[in-house]
Amino acid sequence: MTIVIDSREQRPYTFDNRETVVKRLPVGDYSIEGYETQITVERKSLDDFVNTVMNDWKRFDNELHRMRNFSHKAIVVETGIDAVLRGTDEPVSRAHPSAYMAKMFLIQNQFGVSVQFAGSRPAAVWFTEQFLWHAWKELVSENENT
Repeated sequence: MTIVIDSREQRPYTFDNRETVVKRLPVGDYSIEGYETQITVERKSLDDFVNTVMNDWKRFDNELHRMRNFSHKAIVVETGIDAVLRGTDEPVSRAHPSAYMAKMFLIQNQFGVSVQFAGSRPAAVWFTEQFLWHAWKELVSENENT
């Protein structure tokens, strides 16, 4: 399993004991080589998530539409939901948490994209690696059974 890191990723994760390659992905920031149109993870800081869903929705809506056909898709946010609700990781936009939480539910319900508030960047790296690995294992198993 080789993790693909999008060439446009500005703060790429490093994965211990995993082979990685950098190249342009059609959607998202991370995938698995050979499964770039089936598996995707989009990484967001809290500020980036809030800015994207509150101020850049039209562009992000297009990206979410492209994700629809992916069998395994997730957005990982590098902060915890408790910090969001307490306001301790206050986003630049100063949007009320209920406003961007409504967008989170829309993303999950309308587009079927899991949104994970990981708690921290290291936890987001761990989540991303685990998500990619489990998605890959599932797809490999499906291919072996066909």
